[in-house]
Amino acid sequence: PLMQQHGVRLIIGKGGLRADSLQSFQELGGAYVAIDRLWERRHEYIRDAIETAFAEQMPDWRLEFRQARLDDDRRLRIEEVTLAPKDSTQTLLDIPEMVLELDEELLESRQFFVRRIQFERPVVRLVRDGVGNWNLAPLPTIESTVASPEIVIHDGTVLVRLEETYYTPTIEVGCRHVEGSLTPSGWQQFDLV
Repeated sequence: PLMQQHGVRLIIGKGGLRADSLQSFQELGGAYVAIDRLWERRHEYIRDAIETAFAEQMPDWRLEFRQARLDDDRRLRIEEVTLAPKDSTQTLLDIPEMVLELDEELLESRQFFVRRIQFERPVVRLVRDGVGNWNLAPLPTIESTVASPEIVIHDGTVLVRLEETYYTPTIEVGCRHVEGSLTPSGWQQFDLV
């Protein structure tokens, strides 16, 4: 569209790509530089979009991650993810790598739809205090109008800590090398495999 607006005609031949006039070439070069700058900053835009959406959906929680990037297969890779209540230093969830497989057709039309989420080596820390409150109790219910993605867990760890009460000492149990998937089976329902 930009080339058509300015009457740019590209000629592809043995010598490569060339424009039919110096003005057309300069306009094409300017457009290329603008697109190149946007491409270089794409990871910043992705980070901003994730942080903004998260803050809107879960304002009382803190999400941190080292980097988010689109790979060559149009999968969104988010690295070194932690999730914790804003008022706590203890994390509920640590994920070395999270991979979101996006719908390519919808992505081309600027719509964002996640088909599958893959968690690599996640660590979930569930803690019940001495009064009986769990650290995940403040997680909000997120209303969604789209179908849920498949969720796959590779080499996960679940750690459960029950704090000391009047009748029981502190108890800690864990389960390592957890593998599984949650496959959508209905509206916000999953089959656990």
